[in-house]
Amino acid sequence: MWQPQTLMVTIRNVSAKLAAYAAVLTAADWLFPSLYGFSLWPVFWTTIILTAAGALGDLWVMPRLGAGRSLLLGWPAMAFLIWLTSRPWAAAHVSAPAAALLALCIVPLEYLLHRFVLAYLVR
Repeated sequence: MWQPQTLMVTIRNVSAKLAAYAAVLTAADWLFPSLYGFSLWPVFWTTIILTAAGALGDLWVMPRLGAGRSLLLGWPAMAFLIWLTSRPWAAAHVSAPAAALLALCIVPLEYLLHRFVLAYLVR
């Protein structure tokens, strides 16, 4: 069973990821209206899927590899998930380079969250 501190750090981490991912993807959709079309559903689902994958990675992968190596491994995974989750919507036009650029915009936020998780979970 999870310890109370692990649960609290995970809840804060997930909350920050949801806010950060939603902000980056919504800003990209606002700057480039053809990116996700005229619906926020792709942004919503991309945010949910990225947050779930990121939270699991932060719990199991990142404590073993550290912040830097986790980012090197996570950046292509984030880009792939951003590209993949846009596929079900016909109006979305997220290309692989656009997904890679969006993931690159998320990397600095991820680094800060990795430092937070490492500071409180790995001692």
